[in-house]
Amino acid sequence: MMHAETKERVCEIAVETARSELGFPLTGCWLADEDEMLRPAAQTEMSHETFDGQPTFEPGDSLAWRTFQRGETAVYEDVRTEADVHDPDTPVRSEIIVPLGDQGVLTTGTTEIRDFDNVDVEFLELLGTNTETALDRAEREAEYRRLGAELHENKRKIEELHKTATQMEACETEQAIYDLTVDAAERILEFDICVVDAEEDGLLKTKSMSTGIVPDETPTMSVDDGVVGRTYRTGESNLADDLRDVDAADPQGDYRSGISVPVGDWGVFQAVAEEVGFFDETDLELAELLVTHVAEALNRVERERLLREREERLRRQKDQLEDFAGIVSHDLRNPLNVAHGYVDLLAETYDDGRLTKTLDALDRMEAIIDDVLTLAREGELVDDPEPVALATVVRGAWANVDTADAPLASVPDGRIEADGGRLQQLFENLFRNAVEHAGRDVTVHVGALRAGPADGFVDGVYVEDDGPGVPESERTVVFDSDYSTRDDGTGFGLAIIDQIADAHGWTASVTVGVDGGARFEIRETTGDPGPSADG
Repeated sequence: MMHAETKERVCEIAVETARSELGFPLTGCWLADEDEMLRPAAQTEMSHETFDGQPTFEPGDSLAWRTFQRGETAVYEDVRTEADVHDPDTPVRSEIIVPLGDQGVLTTGTTEIRDFDNVDVEFLELLGTNTETALDRAEREAEYRRLGAELHENKRKIEELHKTATQMEACETEQAIYDLTVDAAERILEFDICVVDAEEDGLLKTKSMSTGIVPDETPTMSVDDGVVGRTYRTGESNLADDLRDVDAADPQGDYRSGISVPVGDWGVFQAVAEEVGFFDETDLELAELLVTHVAEALNRVERERLLREREERLRRQKDQLEDFAGIVSHDLRNPLNVAHGYVDLLAETYDDGRLTKTLDALDRMEAIIDDVLTLAREGELVDDPEPVALATVVRGAWANVDTADAPLASVPDGRIEADGGRLQQLFENLFRNAVEHAGRDVTVHVGALRAGPADGFVDGVYVEDDGPGVPESERTVVFDSDYSTRDDGTGFGLAIIDQIADAHGWTASVTVGVDGGARFEIRETTGDPGPSADG
């Protein structure tokens, strides 16, 4: 009995033992089910011959149920005299009913009145105790097997979902991701009816759905309406055993249960079924895993789209700047050189202050031309960045700038992916800007923004001084090519910084430093704002 793998087999062994070992040929075993019914599980051969089928006992309509409910052995000398007898015309007269805990009952009977003694009762109770123990063991082992099979199946589904994530990495459009989501939900999670809605201008519009859905069943909805709208607004998944019990639910078909999972800021994934309680927590967790992959794929496609747009924009800007630089370099520099030569000749003959001012103006025009050419060159995309040691670049840039008595108070460790030459140009312009606007004794700090992992890479850098800083009203325009606070400035210095940053895929911004001076921050576009690595 203890080696039986199923509860039904335990019952078969129990009734056969009662027949062959105890001499009880009219024995049967009933098991309780989840509906609170006692259903026949096994009977001896004589029981099959004596009765035309075995009944199922409902609560309160039989002696067997009364014994099961009370949990105490019952012995009847003549069952026909009992008010709760299930069949008043039963051929059974004497009966022993032994409860099997919460498993069911074991019964034996005869066609004679007062046919059992105390020894019979004790032997059947002993058999009942062993049967109950064996039933409990069989139930536990069946549960272990079920859980094992469920775990194995869930593992398979998780592995398949990860394969789907790999497939999504190859998707180039949002629509391809939506379609693959529905396919994976049907094929892997075994959801027959599912939908992916995407948010557009406050509305949730269906982007992909199972083939068995009628289009009218997936109307466009406001993000303020229904379970799907609530899921999108709250960012929380929802599992409904019966949609009729959910106030916000308004199913567009004969659907009773459902799950809805937010797809980040993109929309909502839904699955429904016509059966009550079709989905469980495991289904919800697996759907959330699938949707996590979906959100990541959609974010990647969006990033790639924005990157392509940025590259195209920069290419157009570069072409425009190259055209303009060509005009400046050839059409302006040549006559400028001629003018400069004539003025130099006049200055050798005449001592006139007006000639000196003219030479200064020509020199300023020459500086503007140089800056315009630099601006065009630095705007070219950085396609093949390499790891650059920040300390080396910073010290090299500092050495190339006339910093007078200004001290370089701090230099960062770490590395960053960049074009080393253009990164040094960026630092040179920032250092030159600090000295020109904060004085030749300004103190400059250079640090890393949010240190990276153990490989030493950082997400950005900052250059900070203790000068007067940049007024808040001007911080949004300091990188414009016409911005300058000096009469002799070209206005291109900070514009070149912004151009170099943009070519790397970085952003340049200015804020206030610890000592009230200017703090310029250069950080990766995809990185979240974070603290500086050195505090």
